[in-house]
Amino acid sequence: MTDADREAARALAKSKTFGALATIARDGGHPFATLVGFALVDAAPVFLLSTLAEHTQNLLVDPRASLLVTEDGDGDPLARGRVTLVGRCAEIAREEVAAEYLLRHPRAAQYLTMKDFGFWRLTVENVRYVGGFGKMGWIDGAGW
Repeated sequence: MTDADREAARALAKSKTFGALATIARDGGHPFATLVGFALVDAAPVFLLSTLAEHTQNLLVDPRASLLVTEDGDGDPLARGRVTLVGRCAEIAREEVAAEYLLRHPRAAQYLTMKDFGFWRLTVENVRYVGGFGKMGWIDGAGW
């Protein structure tokens, strides 16, 4: 991956506020994906999740996860850019990220009044970037 590719991958992830979070299902180990809101905070995706949600219950058992973010556009979706951030999730203190998260998701303020919602951070270990047909590669977490 070139520096331009790495920058394009970061710009794509930073430009979006929703993606598909995939976790390892606690009852059988199969992949489980769901749509979640996120904000990049210091290059790491942060999620506001309910403890009642299936994906949160999965993370409590196995922290491995990935986040898929896709580029908008017309035509063939496979010809557009996409980035998958792979790593491990951990709960983090509300005061560390709430302000930045709410800048991206102002309506989420209502969830902060509920006791079952908390913030989780995906520590990025690897990134798979696809910039379109024939343009793809891995970025290690340090290079992210």
